Amino acid sequence: MTTTASLFDGKLFEGGLFNGGIFERSGAAINPNFVFTIDTTKAGVTGSSAFRIPMVSGSVYDFNVDWGDASNENVSGSALTAKDHTYSSPGIYIITISGTFPRIFFNDAGDKLKVLSTQNLGAVGWTSFAFAFLGCSNQTTVEGDVDWGVVTDCQSAWSGNNLTSWAVELPTGLTNCQSAWYGNNLTSWTIELPPGLTNCSYAWRDNNLTSWTVELPTGLTNCIYAWRDNNLTSWTVELPTGLTNCIYAWRDNNLTSWTVELPTGLTNCSYAWYGNNLTSWTVELPTGLTNCSYAWSGNNLTSWAVELPTGLTNCSAAWYTNAITSWTGGGWAGVTNANNAIGGGTNNINTTDYNALLVAIEANNQNNNVPFHFGLSKHSGAGTTARAALIADHSDTITDGGPA
Repeated sequence: MTTTASLFDGKLFEGGLFNGGIFERSGAAINPNFVFTIDTTKAGVTGSSAFRIPMVSGSVYDFNVDWGDASNENVSGSALTAKDHTYSSPGIYIITISGTFPRIFFNDAGDKLKVLSTQNLGAVGWTSFAFAFLGCSNQTTVEGDVDWGVVTDCQSAWSGNNLTSWAVELPTGLTNCQSAWYGNNLTSWTIELPPGLTNCSYAWRDNNLTSWTVELPTGLTNCIYAWRDNNLTSWTVELPTGLTNCIYAWRDNNLTSWTVELPTGLTNCSYAWYGNNLTSWTVELPTGLTNCSYAWSGNNLTSWAVELPTGLTNCSAAWYTNAITSWTGGGWAGVTNANNAIGGGTNNINTTDYNALLVAIEANNQNNNVPFHFGLSKHSGAGTTARAALIADHSDTITDGGPA
Protein backbone atom coordinates (compact mmCIF):
# COMPACT_ATOMS: atom_id res chain seq x y z
CA MET A 1 0.00 0.00 0.00
CA THR A 2 1.01 3.66 -0.36
CA THR A 3 -0.01 6.65 1.70
CA THR A 4 -1.50 8.72 -1.11
CA ALA A 5 -4.37 11.13 -0.87
CA SER A 6 -6.45 8.99 -3.23
CA LEU A 7 -6.28 6.01 -0.89
CA PHE A 8 -7.74 7.88 2.11
CA ASP A 9 -9.86 10.67 0.59
CA GLY A 10 -13.46 10.37 1.70
CA LYS A 11 -12.70 7.59 4.19
CA LEU A 12 -14.65 8.17 7.41
CA PHE A 13 -13.05 7.96 10.83
CA GLU A 14 -14.42 8.94 14.23
CA GLY A 15 -15.32 12.60 14.07
CA GLY A 16 -14.01 13.31 10.56
CA LEU A 17 -12.65 12.16 7.20
CA PHE A 18 -9.61 12.45 4.97
CA ASN A 19 -9.51 15.23 2.43
CA GLY A 20 -6.51 15.72 0.19
CA GLY A 21 -4.46 13.38 2.38
CA ILE A 22 -5.20 15.38 5.54
CA PHE A 23 -7.53 14.21 8.30
CA GLU A 24 -10.18 16.82 9.07
CA ARG A 25 -12.22 16.93 12.27
CA SER A 26 -14.61 19.66 13.36
CA GLY A 27 -13.05 21.99 10.84
CA ALA A 28 -9.49 21.42 12.09
CA ALA A 29 -6.90 19.27 10.32
CA ILE A 30 -4.80 16.82 12.30
CA ASN A 31 -1.76 14.77 11.41
CA PRO A 32 -3.11 11.25 10.73
CA ASN A 33 0.24 9.48 11.12
CA PHE A 34 1.50 7.61 14.17
CA VAL A 35 5.00 8.99 14.80
CA PHE A 36 7.50 7.95 17.47
CA THR A 37 11.24 8.12 18.08
CA ILE A 38 13.53 5.22 18.95
CA ASP A 39 17.16 4.65 19.89
CA THR A 40 18.42 1.31 18.57
CA THR A 41 21.42 1.33 20.92
CA LYS A 42 19.23 0.83 23.99
CA ALA A 43 18.77 -2.70 25.34
CA GLY A 44 16.12 -4.88 23.74
CA VAL A 45 15.38 -8.17 22.02
CA THR A 46 16.84 -6.99 18.73
CA GLY A 47 20.44 -5.95 18.06
CA SER A 48 21.94 -2.50 18.53
CA SER A 49 21.09 -1.58 14.93
CA ALA A 50 17.54 -2.96 14.86
CA PHE A 51 14.04 -2.35 16.20
CA ARG A 52 10.89 -4.44 16.61
CA ILE A 53 7.37 -2.99 16.37
CA PRO A 54 5.10 -5.17 18.58
CA MET A 55 1.57 -5.96 17.42
CA VAL A 56 -1.38 -8.09 18.52
CA SER A 57 -2.41 -11.19 16.63
CA GLY A 58 -6.10 -11.08 15.76
CA SER A 59 -6.08 -7.38 14.98
CA VAL A 60 -6.28 -6.48 11.30
CA TYR A 61 -3.29 -4.43 10.12
CA ASP A 62 -2.81 -2.69 6.78
CA PHE A 63 -0.18 0.00 7.08
CA ASN A 64 2.94 1.59 5.67
CA VAL A 65 5.94 2.09 7.93
CA ASP A 66 8.61 4.68 7.19
CA TRP A 67 11.57 3.51 9.27
CA GLY A 68 13.28 6.90 9.27
CA ASP A 69 16.26 5.77 7.19
CA ALA A 70 14.81 6.46 3.74
CA SER A 71 13.20 3.03 3.61
CA ASN A 72 9.58 2.02 4.04
CA GLU A 73 7.47 -1.14 3.89
CA ASN A 74 3.86 -2.08 3.40
CA VAL A 75 2.59 -4.50 6.04
CA SER A 76 -0.78 -6.25 6.23
CA GLY A 77 -2.34 -9.23 7.93
CA SER A 78 -4.40 -10.39 10.91
CA ALA A 79 -1.93 -12.80 12.54
CA LEU A 80 0.95 -10.38 13.02
CA THR A 81 2.81 -10.13 16.32
CA ALA A 82 5.83 -8.04 15.33
CA LYS A 83 7.67 -6.31 12.51
CA ASP A 84 11.48 -6.04 12.67
CA HIS A 85 13.82 -3.72 10.84
CA THR A 86 17.61 -3.60 10.72
CA TYR A 87 19.33 -0.27 10.13
CA SER A 88 22.67 0.26 8.41
CA SER A 89 24.02 1.88 11.56
CA PRO A 90 22.89 2.20 15.19
CA GLY A 91 21.31 5.43 16.36
CA ILE A 92 18.14 7.47 16.81
CA TYR A 93 15.38 7.22 14.21
CA ILE A 94 11.88 8.60 13.76
CA ILE A 95 9.34 5.95 12.71
CA THR A 96 6.15 7.00 10.91
CA ILE A 97 3.17 4.67 10.49
CA SER A 98 0.21 5.43 8.26
CA GLY A 99 -2.85 3.41 7.32
CA THR A 100 -4.58 0.92 9.61
CA PHE A 101 -2.61 0.13 12.74
CA PRO A 102 -5.12 -0.77 15.51
CA ARG A 103 -2.73 -1.68 18.35
CA ILE A 104 0.84 -1.30 19.54
CA PHE A 105 1.74 -3.72 22.33
CA PHE A 106 5.05 -3.46 24.16
CA ASN A 107 3.52 -4.91 27.35
CA ASP A 108 6.74 -4.50 29.37
CA ALA A 109 8.75 -6.60 26.93
CA GLY A 110 10.55 -6.57 23.60
CA ASP A 111 12.27 -3.34 22.59
CA LYS A 112 10.43 -1.28 25.20
CA LEU A 113 13.61 0.54 26.30
CA LYS A 114 14.33 1.75 22.77
CA VAL A 115 11.27 4.03 22.69
CA LEU A 116 12.17 7.66 23.45
CA SER A 117 9.02 9.64 22.65
CA THR A 118 5.72 9.72 20.79
CA GLN A 119 5.38 12.81 18.61
CA ASN A 120 1.94 11.99 17.23
CA LEU A 121 -0.63 9.29 17.96
CA GLY A 122 -2.51 10.12 14.78
CA ALA A 123 -5.60 8.50 13.27
CA VAL A 124 -4.64 4.94 12.40
CA GLY A 125 -7.79 3.14 13.49
CA TRP A 126 -6.87 2.57 17.12
CA THR A 127 -8.97 -0.11 18.86
CA SER A 128 -7.23 -0.51 22.24
CA PHE A 129 -4.33 0.96 24.18
CA ALA A 130 -4.20 -1.69 26.88
CA PHE A 131 -0.54 -2.33 27.81
CA ALA A 132 0.53 -0.34 24.75
CA PHE A 133 3.69 1.34 26.06
CA LEU A 134 3.91 -0.49 29.39
CA GLY A 135 7.50 -0.46 30.64
CA CYS A 136 8.85 2.02 28.09
CA SER A 137 10.88 3.71 30.81
CA ASN A 138 12.90 5.89 28.42
CA GLN A 139 9.81 7.50 26.91
CA THR A 140 9.62 11.10 28.15
CA THR A 141 6.83 12.63 26.04
CA VAL A 142 3.52 11.68 24.42
CA GLU A 143 1.98 14.46 22.40
CA GLY A 144 0.47 15.56 19.10
CA ASP A 145 -2.83 14.90 17.36
CA VAL A 146 -4.98 11.87 17.96
CA ASP A 147 -8.20 10.27 16.89
CA TRP A 148 -8.84 7.45 19.34
CA GLY A 149 -11.22 5.50 17.13
CA VAL A 150 -13.11 2.96 19.28
CA VAL A 151 -10.65 2.85 22.19
CA THR A 152 -12.27 2.16 25.58
CA ASP A 153 -9.34 0.53 27.39
CA CYS A 154 -6.05 2.22 28.35
CA GLN A 155 -5.05 -0.17 31.12
CA SER A 156 -1.31 0.18 31.88
CA ALA A 157 -0.91 2.05 28.60
CA TRP A 158 1.97 4.30 29.75
CA SER A 159 2.75 2.68 33.08
CA GLY A 160 6.44 2.74 33.95
CA ASN A 161 7.32 5.47 31.47
CA ASN A 162 9.19 8.68 32.31
CA LEU A 163 6.53 11.25 31.48
CA THR A 164 6.59 14.60 33.29
CA SER A 165 3.41 16.03 31.75
CA TRP A 166 0.28 14.97 29.88
CA ALA A 167 -1.65 17.20 27.48
CA VAL A 168 -3.35 14.67 25.17
CA GLU A 169 -7.13 14.45 25.28
CA LEU A 170 -8.51 11.09 26.36
CA PRO A 171 -10.83 8.82 24.35
CA THR A 172 -14.44 9.91 24.73
CA GLY A 173 -15.48 6.27 25.17
CA LEU A 174 -12.81 5.41 27.74
CA THR A 175 -14.10 3.22 30.59
CA ASN A 176 -10.88 1.74 31.98
CA CYS A 177 -7.65 3.59 32.74
CA GLN A 178 -6.36 1.25 35.43
CA SER A 179 -2.62 1.86 35.98
CA ALA A 180 -2.53 4.00 32.83
CA TRP A 181 0.11 6.49 34.11
CA TYR A 182 1.33 4.49 37.11
CA GLY A 183 5.00 5.12 37.90
CA ASN A 184 5.79 8.25 35.92
CA ASN A 185 6.92 11.74 36.97
CA LEU A 186 3.76 13.73 36.27
CA THR A 187 3.63 16.94 38.31
CA SER A 188 0.14 18.07 37.30
CA TRP A 189 -3.03 16.88 35.58
CA THR A 190 -5.50 19.16 33.76
CA ILE A 191 -7.08 16.85 31.15
CA GLU A 192 -10.81 16.22 31.47
CA LEU A 193 -11.84 12.66 32.31
CA PRO A 194 -14.38 11.01 29.96
CA PRO A 195 -17.95 10.77 31.30
CA GLY A 196 -18.11 6.97 30.96
CA LEU A 197 -14.97 6.23 32.96
CA THR A 198 -15.71 3.67 35.71
CA ASN A 199 -12.27 2.41 36.73
CA CYS A 200 -9.24 4.57 37.50
CA SER A 201 -7.55 2.27 40.00
CA TYR A 202 -3.77 2.84 40.20
CA ALA A 203 -4.13 5.39 37.38
CA TRP A 204 -1.81 8.12 38.73
CA ARG A 205 -0.04 6.15 41.46
CA ASP A 206 3.65 6.92 42.05
CA ASN A 207 3.88 10.28 40.34
CA ASN A 208 4.67 13.78 41.64
CA LEU A 209 1.22 15.38 41.51
CA THR A 210 0.90 18.28 43.95
CA SER A 211 -2.77 19.10 43.33
CA TRP A 212 -5.92 17.72 41.71
CA THR A 213 -8.79 19.88 40.42
CA VAL A 214 -10.25 17.76 37.60
CA GLU A 215 -13.85 16.66 38.11
CA LEU A 216 -14.41 12.92 38.54
CA PRO A 217 -16.99 11.22 36.28
CA THR A 218 -20.33 10.52 37.95
CA GLY A 219 -20.16 6.83 37.03
CA LEU A 220 -16.75 6.20 38.59
CA THR A 221 -16.99 3.26 41.01
CA ASN A 222 -13.37 2.26 41.58
CA CYS A 223 -10.44 4.50 42.48
CA ILE A 224 -8.31 2.16 44.59
CA TYR A 225 -4.66 3.30 44.71
CA ALA A 226 -5.54 6.05 42.19
CA TRP A 227 -3.44 8.89 43.68
CA ARG A 228 -1.27 6.89 46.10
CA ASP A 229 2.34 8.04 46.55
CA ASN A 230 2.04 11.54 45.15
CA ASN A 231 2.53 14.94 46.79
CA LEU A 232 -1.07 16.14 47.04
CA THR A 233 -1.50 18.75 49.80
CA SER A 234 -5.27 19.21 49.50
CA TRP A 235 -8.38 17.65 47.98
CA THR A 236 -11.56 19.55 47.17
CA VAL A 237 -13.01 17.56 44.26
CA GLU A 238 -16.41 15.99 44.90
CA LEU A 239 -16.46 12.19 44.94
CA PRO A 240 -18.96 10.42 42.64
CA THR A 241 -22.09 9.16 44.37
CA GLY A 242 -21.57 5.65 42.99
CA LEU A 243 -18.04 5.26 44.32
CA THR A 244 -17.87 2.09 46.41
CA ASN A 245 -14.16 1.42 46.80
CA CYS A 246 -11.37 3.89 47.59
CA ILE A 247 -8.84 1.71 49.39
CA TYR A 248 -5.32 3.23 49.31
CA ALA A 249 -6.69 6.05 47.11
CA TRP A 250 -4.80 8.96 48.75
CA ARG A 251 -2.28 6.97 50.80
CA ASP A 252 1.14 8.54 51.36
CA ASN A 253 0.46 12.07 50.19
CA ASN A 254 0.70 15.33 52.14
CA LEU A 255 -2.98 16.10 52.76
CA THR A 256 -3.45 18.36 55.77
CA SER A 257 -7.26 18.40 55.80
CA TRP A 258 -10.30 16.65 54.34
CA THR A 259 -13.74 18.24 54.01
CA VAL A 260 -15.20 16.38 51.00
CA GLU A 261 -18.34 14.36 51.68
CA LEU A 262 -17.98 10.60 51.32
CA PRO A 263 -20.40 8.83 48.93
CA THR A 264 -23.32 7.07 50.58
CA GLY A 265 -22.49 3.80 48.82
CA LEU A 266 -18.88 3.67 49.94
CA THR A 267 -18.19 0.33 51.64
CA ASN A 268 -14.40 0.15 51.81
CA CYS A 269 -11.93 2.92 52.64
CA SER A 270 -9.10 0.90 54.14
CA TYR A 271 -5.74 2.71 53.92
CA ALA A 272 -7.48 5.56 52.05
CA TRP A 273 -5.77 8.44 53.94
CA TYR A 274 -2.91 6.45 55.47
CA GLY A 275 0.35 8.36 55.88
CA ASN A 276 -0.82 11.93 55.36
CA ASN A 277 -0.74 14.97 57.65
CA LEU A 278 -4.40 15.22 58.64
CA THR A 279 -4.87 17.03 61.95
CA SER A 280 -8.66 16.63 62.21
CA TRP A 281 -11.60 14.73 60.73
CA THR A 282 -15.21 15.92 60.83
CA VAL A 283 -16.71 14.25 57.73
CA GLU A 284 -19.58 11.85 58.40
CA LEU A 285 -18.94 8.20 57.55
CA PRO A 286 -21.36 6.45 55.14
CA THR A 287 -23.89 4.14 56.78
CA GLY A 288 -22.87 1.25 54.53
CA LEU A 289 -19.17 1.43 55.35
CA THR A 290 -17.91 -1.96 56.54
CA ASN A 291 -14.11 -1.65 56.35
CA CYS A 292 -11.91 1.25 57.43
CA SER A 293 -8.79 -0.66 58.45
CA TYR A 294 -5.71 1.63 58.50
CA ALA A 295 -7.84 4.41 56.97
CA TRP A 296 -6.39 7.29 59.05
CA SER A 297 -3.26 5.53 60.32
CA GLY A 298 -0.06 7.55 60.35
CA ASN A 299 -1.60 11.02 60.51
CA ASN A 300 -1.64 13.74 63.19
CA LEU A 301 -5.20 13.44 64.48
CA THR A 302 -5.66 14.68 68.05
CA SER A 303 -9.39 14.03 68.46
CA TRP A 304 -12.31 12.06 66.99
CA ALA A 305 -15.99 13.01 67.30
CA VAL A 306 -17.52 11.20 64.30
CA GLU A 307 -20.07 8.40 64.82
CA LEU A 308 -19.02 5.00 63.50
CA PRO A 309 -21.58 3.26 61.25
CA THR A 310 -23.45 0.37 62.88
CA GLY A 311 -22.43 -1.91 60.00
CA LEU A 312 -18.73 -1.22 60.39
CA THR A 313 -17.01 -4.49 61.24
CA ASN A 314 -13.33 -3.88 60.56
CA CYS A 315 -11.50 -0.89 62.00
CA SER A 316 -8.18 -2.65 62.52
CA ALA A 317 -5.42 -0.02 62.95
CA ALA A 318 -7.80 2.63 61.63
CA TRP A 319 -6.33 5.39 63.85
CA TYR A 320 -2.98 3.71 64.50
CA THR A 321 0.01 6.00 65.17
CA ASN A 322 -1.84 9.28 65.66
CA ALA A 323 -1.90 11.52 68.76
CA ILE A 324 -5.55 11.20 69.79
CA THR A 325 -6.34 12.46 73.29
CA SER A 326 -10.09 13.06 72.92
CA TRP A 327 -12.72 10.57 71.70
CA THR A 328 -16.41 11.43 71.72
CA GLY A 329 -17.51 9.51 68.63
CA GLY A 330 -20.07 6.77 69.20
CA GLY A 331 -20.75 3.55 67.36
CA TRP A 332 -18.66 0.38 67.65
CA ALA A 333 -21.80 -1.81 67.80
CA GLY A 334 -20.88 -4.01 64.85
CA VAL A 335 -17.10 -4.03 65.19
CA THR A 336 -15.51 -7.49 65.16
CA ASN A 337 -11.90 -6.42 64.60
CA ALA A 338 -10.37 -3.44 66.39
CA ASN A 339 -6.84 -4.79 66.61
CA ASN A 340 -4.47 -1.81 66.94
CA ALA A 341 -7.44 0.44 66.23
CA ILE A 342 -6.22 3.37 68.32
CA GLY A 343 -2.82 1.88 69.13
CA GLY A 344 0.68 3.01 68.32
CA GLY A 345 2.16 6.47 68.30
CA THR A 346 1.06 8.68 71.18
CA ASN A 347 -2.65 7.82 71.14
CA ASN A 348 -3.78 8.41 74.72
CA ILE A 349 -7.50 9.13 75.12
CA ASN A 350 -8.22 11.11 78.27
CA THR A 351 -9.66 8.96 81.05
CA THR A 352 -13.12 10.57 81.00
CA ASP A 353 -13.61 9.92 77.28
CA TYR A 354 -12.07 6.46 77.49
CA ASN A 355 -14.36 5.43 80.34
CA ALA A 356 -17.39 6.57 78.33
CA LEU A 357 -16.11 4.66 75.29
CA LEU A 358 -15.71 1.41 77.24
CA VAL A 359 -19.18 1.77 78.75
CA ALA A 360 -20.71 2.36 75.30
CA ILE A 361 -18.94 -0.63 73.76
CA GLU A 362 -19.99 -2.90 76.63
CA ALA A 363 -23.61 -1.80 76.22
CA ASN A 364 -23.82 -2.02 72.43
CA ASN A 365 -21.28 -4.52 71.08
CA GLN A 366 -22.42 -8.12 71.62
CA ASN A 367 -19.73 -9.70 69.45
CA ASN A 368 -17.31 -12.16 71.01
CA ASN A 369 -13.52 -12.47 70.84
CA VAL A 370 -13.04 -8.94 69.57
CA PRO A 371 -9.47 -7.62 69.79
CA PHE A 372 -9.50 -3.98 70.96
CA HIS A 373 -6.47 -1.68 71.17
CA PHE A 374 -6.73 1.78 72.70
CA GLY A 375 -3.09 2.85 72.89
CA LEU A 376 -1.96 4.40 76.17
CA SER A 377 -5.49 5.24 77.36
CA LYS A 378 -6.22 4.59 81.04
CA HIS A 379 -9.52 3.60 82.63
CA SER A 380 -11.23 4.07 86.00
CA GLY A 381 -14.59 3.60 87.73
CA ALA A 382 -17.38 2.68 85.32
CA GLY A 383 -14.81 2.25 82.58
CA THR A 384 -12.94 -0.36 84.58
CA THR A 385 -16.20 -2.21 85.27
CA ALA A 386 -17.24 -2.18 81.59
CA ARG A 387 -13.78 -3.31 80.52
CA ALA A 388 -13.91 -6.28 82.90
CA ALA A 389 -17.37 -7.24 81.60
CA LEU A 390 -16.20 -7.22 77.99
CA ILE A 391 -13.42 -9.62 78.87
CA ALA A 392 -15.52 -11.88 81.12
CA ASP A 393 -18.74 -11.97 79.11
CA HIS A 394 -17.41 -11.80 75.54
CA SER A 395 -13.82 -13.02 75.78
CA ASP A 396 -12.66 -9.76 74.21
CA THR A 397 -8.99 -8.80 74.28
CA ILE A 398 -8.33 -5.21 75.37
CA THR A 399 -4.95 -3.51 75.15
CA ASP A 400 -4.58 -0.10 76.80
CA GLY A 401 -2.57 1.84 79.37
CA GLY A 402 -4.16 0.13 82.38
CA PRO A 403 -5.89 1.67 85.40
CA ALA A 404 -5.70 5.43 85.87
